Amino acid sequence: MEKLKKILKNNRYTVIAVALFVVLVVIGLILSKSLFPNSGAPVYGNRLDGIEEVKISDENLKELESKIKEKEFVTEANATIKGKIVNVIVTVKKETNANDAKALSSIMTDYFPKEQTDYYDFQIFIKNEDGEQGGYPIIGYKNNGSSAFSYSNAK
Repeated sequence: MEKLKKILKNNRYTVIAVALFVVLVVIGLILSKSLFPNSGAPVYGNRLDGIEEVKISDENLKELESKIKEKEFVTEANATIKGKIVNVIVTVKKETNANDAKALSSIMTDYFPKEQTDYYDFQIFIKNEDGEQGGYPIIGYKNNGSSAFSYSNAK
């Protein structure tokens, strides 16, 4: 015991530095747990429960893109899924009427079965080749509980 006291007394500053380091590490861990409590948890929480039963495949998205591209005024279409939201970005030709462009959203709701439209939210972003044309861009959104799209008012 005397040997230990002598070693601690001779290395007083080293012992204090090690003890201070340990205390700082413990405080850092406590702070990190309190500031980031959900680190490592799923990004969407439990909001995606049941998605396997109504899964939309990549083939379905490609087919939706081709159905939208069938319209003569559409130049480009791209569909993606993020969580429970199906995003479709459409580029239309110059001089395309905004009401004709908004009608593209009905292709989305008609293409997917009721189970999928009742589970997923749908967004359509419509832009014009001529970025200066009035009324564009148009953004349409349909919540899984609603029956129709609502649109932004671009002026």
